[in-house]
Amino acid sequence: NVVAATVLFYNMNLVPQGLPALALPALPFTLSSFVLGLLVSFRTNTSNNRYVLARNNWGDILNVSRDLIQTAFLWVKDEEAARDFARWVPAFSLALMCHLRDPRSHDLREELRAAAGPAGTATGLGSGLTEQEITEIVERPVGMNAPHFVLHRLRLKLEAMGFGINDQRRVL
Repeated sequence: NVVAATVLFYNMNLVPQGLPALALPALPFTLSSFVLGLLVSFRTNTSNNRYVLARNNWGDILNVSRDLIQTAFLWVKDEEAARDFARWVPAFSLALMCHLRDPRSHDLREELRAAAGPAGTATGLGSGLTEQEITEIVERPVGMNAPHFVLHRLRLKLEAMGFGINDQRRVL
């Protein structure tokens, strides 16, 4: 590129002043354009594969979240505890999303508030996390990222419902 730009500059500015014209053979540019085309197509395929893999992983996270909530309601006898657990499960997905993205473009507090739907429409059991719970996530202990904090709270809620992770369940 530098050589081609130099020859172009020379031919545009110095040839009109009486210097002889320069010409470059086309073969090196033809060969390099083929290689550059392959490089661009491989990079495009790689980025597309990474995007598809990320979408699949995100879909798996959402499916596992739904399964967790359904399992909690099936196996836990205390429906209020299952509802409390179900309010925290979507917080993990949101915390993970905000953790993986640029923090300047996604505010965790606002994402958690919006999780239950548009402002003022979610009431009662569908209202999501309270402001105090959202503040606990945002102002979590130093050194603990938001998804890890939410998983810690989910594990405590599981143990409170009688589903602690013992050695036998850890193997499964």
